[in-house]
Amino acid sequence: MNGDRFDQLARLVARLADCRQSRRSILRTAAAGAGATVLAASHGSAAPDRRSAIRARNQEAGTDPLIDETAFNLEYDLGKIFQFVRDEVGYDPYAGVLRGAKGTLWGLAGNSADQAMLLAALLNASMIQTRFAFGKLPDDAAEKLLASLRLDEGTVRARADRVLMPGVLEGEIEPAELTVEEEHLLVLLTKADDRFQEIVERQS
Repeated sequence: MNGDRFDQLARLVARLADCRQSRRSILRTAAAGAGATVLAASHGSAAPDRRSAIRARNQEAGTDPLIDETAFNLEYDLGKIFQFVRDEVGYDPYAGVLRGAKGTLWGLAGNSADQAMLLAALLNASMIQTRFAFGKLPDDAAEKLLASLRLDEGTVRARADRVLMPGVLEGEIEPAELTVEEEHLLVLLTKADDRFQEIVERQS
């Protein structure tokens, strides 16, 4: 997809979502450009009665409970769902569709295709129709994306806490102290991530 057509698509998405989304923000959701979910209608936060009706419909339809619970907590709201996937779900570079919507939600990370699948699943659970489109990141956006993959020890800890210990972050339970062995593994994980980033940058 060339730049002009992508700009037209970005403007269409922004207009349908009744909010101004820049080309950059849509690219962030698309990540490496392998897949982006395109919204088909304008929706806001669902009223309480409508939320209850949507939840009942999802339960009858057998919608994945984790997907439905997340969409429900986001009030089945298009803007909130889009922001959640854009801001809370990290980008991991790998080929193909590996984790799917549920796995990406569990790990709060995935490549562009899996992020798009998660976004589509949350929107579909909110009764918002979706379709997929493909695009390519410009060089400057790709460089920014690569830069965002560099993780220090603090970032690794925070990301692991969000995924593995959500109750601790919300103050529901007391955090456990790490053993010496666990601290050592954390350092090794950080070093392995640095090595991984070097390989990704070299291949890019």
